[in-house]
Amino acid sequence: MAAVADGVAIRAMLVRLGLSAAAADFAAEEDGMGLNTLDDWCDCPCDSDLVSISKNLRSPGGGHVGFRVSVKVIGNLKIMRLALKHFRMIQRTVTPPEINMPWIENWRFLIEYHASAKEKRATEENVPKLNDKDWAKTFDIMYSTFSEVTGAGDAPLAYVIREDSDVLDEDEDDQEDYEGDTDLELIARAPHEGQHFIDDNKMVLKLIKKMCEDHPGSWSHVSKKTSGRAAWLALKQHYLGPQHVNLSAAIWESKMQHTHYSGESARFTFEKYCEIHQTAHSRLEALTEHGYHGVDEGTKIRRFLDGIQCAKLTTIVELCRGNKDFATYEDVARRLKDSVVTLKPIRGPLKRNRGDRDIASVKTGGGGEPFPDIEADMDVEDKYYPAEVWSKLSKSKKKGVLLKRKKRKGKGGKNPKQGGEKDNKAVIATVVKEASKAFGKKVSALSRKISAIGIADEAEESSGSESSDQEEEQPRKKKQKTNNNRMNPALRPKQKKKNKSADDG
Repeated sequence: MAAVADGVAIRAMLVRLGLSAAAADFAAEEDGMGLNTLDDWCDCPCDSDLVSISKNLRSPGGGHVGFRVSVKVIGNLKIMRLALKHFRMIQRTVTPPEINMPWIENWRFLIEYHASAKEKRATEENVPKLNDKDWAKTFDIMYSTFSEVTGAGDAPLAYVIREDSDVLDEDEDDQEDYEGDTDLELIARAPHEGQHFIDDNKMVLKLIKKMCEDHPGSWSHVSKKTSGRAAWLALKQHYLGPQHVNLSAAIWESKMQHTHYSGESARFTFEKYCEIHQTAHSRLEALTEHGYHGVDEGTKIRRFLDGIQCAKLTTIVELCRGNKDFATYEDVARRLKDSVVTLKPIRGPLKRNRGDRDIASVKTGGGGEPFPDIEADMDVEDKYYPAEVWSKLSKSKKKGVLLKRKKRKGKGGKNPKQGGEKDNKAVIATVVKEASKAFGKKVSALSRKISAIGIADEAEESSGSESSDQEEEQPRKKKQKTNNNRMNPALRPKQKKKNKSADDG
């Protein structure tokens, strides 16, 4: 800020801010207070409330009887002093003729600005955590953090780590380009010199080391640094240098090229497919600030459509490819999402969901009228239709069959699929009864065969050679053990009659 030694210009300025001519002369004269330059008013050794200046002006002594100075005038002088300090921070020039009441009103906000800045002092307690997998995003978070906390001069600490240490000449950097954003202008133009910068540089180093202390890789690059700016540049050179940027770009480009969508499944949906591409676009966009050439919309669309290998989306994919109505990735993704929603959900490319059913299995008993917009064909035959036959029927015939079934069931009629009036329990009982009857017949036939075999054996024994009673009794006992039916009296009536007739003879 250029020093202006013209006491006349300073006196005129003070009069415009509310001082009397005599008070302005006393403040600017060398024999008085000696504040005859803007630097004097900016650097005078008094507190921020200008208590010493107001006391000297109001109190008699030193060749004057004292001047009447209102509180409003002291407020104007206070705002002027804050604005002069701000102009020094943003390295811009101001002259006494520019300072008037409109100028004071324009910078009155600095009172509240500095009050809130003191509440945003940087500490080591709330530093962000580093993400080793995405350094572009990590540096964005770190820079955003330094932009939200203030240093010793109430300027955001991000000015310490900005890209260029030097600033443009004020003629080349119009103040109106910042659109009233005080923080942005301070970050871009605050000087890298003076006591404020030294203190802020140390604070930035503390915060960076705090962020990196749990990350051995990044800690090795900052542990021996003595300057916050040097630590920041070392991390950026290592993790966002040309080699790392090219590697990160290759990874995300490959991820887009080798990710495919074949249809909805429990683990991979179309929404997940879109999310992968959106994340890749975001990561690659972040790398453009560090030397990456970027991805145009045509490349985004081409990679997105090439990865869709679902047969049901082939028509929509070809519709979007090269269509001027779908010139951005967002337009194409939105169109494909709408198509996926209308498709029948599937698990994998050819698998059906558990809940998918053919129309023949849909029940209409508890719901409304089937096919409400279709006129029923009541000439269709009411019978059971296999699934392949049912699928070929027209909607009008299907509606006719369903209505006939509903009417028949309401009157207690037969179900054509079951072939009778019996419910499941009756059918099961009938089946069991018939099975029992058939099993009984088989048992009876087997018993008759066994009886016939026994009778034949008895006849053969009676016609054989004579033997003693003891020899005859012993084989009978053995046979009785092996076949009980031979000793059954009911099976030997003819033998008893034969023996009786032999005794009579």
